[in-house]
Amino acid sequence: MKNIKITLNGVKVDENYIPCFFSIDNYSNCIWVSARDYGRGLLPEELGKVKNDTDSREDYFETDHVAVTADNKYFKACYKSAINSSIKNYKAKIRNCERQLKKYPSGYYNEMYREELAGAEKYLAKLEEEFQKAA
Repeated sequence: MKNIKITLNGVKVDENYIPCFFSIDNYSNCIWVSARDYGRGLLPEELGKVKNDTDSREDYFETDHVAVTADNKYFKACYKSAINSSIKNYKAKIRNCERQLKKYPSGYYNEMYREELAGAEKYLAKLEEEFQKAA
C-alpha cells in the first residue's frame, strides 16, 4: 500500500512529491486534482480513477487528473487544498484591484475596480471561514 499525503500544493506518494492544482467542482460535488507536470501515472489510483487522454501521435498532451468524490478518504484533505488555492487566487485578485485603483484614481474604471475589490474581499472572508472549518 502506498503512503499518500495531501499537502496544500500537491500530493506526496511515498517519497515522491507531485505538484498539483486543486479546484472545487460544485456541479459534480467533487474536487479536481490535476498534476502540474505532463506524463502518465503521476497521480495514485487511491484518489480515484485517473484520467489522461494524451495522444503522442497527434502531439496532444494532458496531465493526469482525477475527480476526488465525497466518499473518498482523501476528500477532506483535497477540499482543504482546493480552498487554500482559491484563497491564494483571491488574494492575488485583491492585490491587482488595489494596483488598478492607484492607476485609475477616478472615473469608470475606479468604480469598476472598487466593486470588484469589495466582492473579492467578501468572498475571501467566506473562503477563509471555510478553510478554518475544514481544518
